[in-house]
Amino acid sequence: MKRIFGIVCLALAVLTAGAKKVKEQPQQWPDGTVIDSWFQQTQKVDVSTLGKQYVLTDYGVMAGWPRVQTKEIQTVIDRCA
Repeated sequence: MKRIFGIVCLALAVLTAGAKKVKEQPQQWPDGTVIDSWFQQTQKVDVSTLGKQYVLTDYGVMAGWPRVQTKEIQTVIDRCA
């Protein structure tokens, strides 16, 4: 049993040593365009350092409202801009 295990380990070592390393291709969107590197950044951001914060409910958007409020949210975005 130990001999078989040793042979399997040796075979795997030989196979992996001879394998060519494939150059990593840049990640792409489904349409084939390359995903920008900034999109891969996943560290947490301290939102207090980003400037003035706007609370949507302070500008008429209803919290938990069961309908789409796209127009109201866009109005807040336009006002902030």
